[in-house]
Amino acid sequence: MNRKRTCVERGMGQELAEEVKRLFPGKTPKEIAAGLGIEIVYERPVDSSDLIRLSEYRDKKKQIAVFFREVEHTAIAHELFHHMESAKGLKMSRSLSEKEAEKFARSFE
Repeated sequence: MNRKRTCVERGMGQELAEEVKRLFPGKTPKEIAAGLGIEIVYERPVDSSDLIRLSEYRDKKKQIAVFFREVEHTAIAHELFHHMESAKGLKMSRSLSEKEAEKFARSFE
């Protein structure tokens, strides 16, 4: 089976998770982020009437902001996908990117 077909069938999130796990065996998302030079910051949630954001990736700062410590592990894994997406120059729709980030994060549960 060729790589392109594998990515389509399994999803880019799972593919990137496997790649990251090979590069950082046994590491948590927080440890992987540190290894990649990504700063983790903890901030108060952003006020928004239509959306509750748990975290965000800040590409220009190479930073992950976590808004709720209760979901820190999953939030960091989710945003780590967005870092990989940016670093690899992947172009996806926002909805697809979010779905793949969810798959990526689930692989670290």
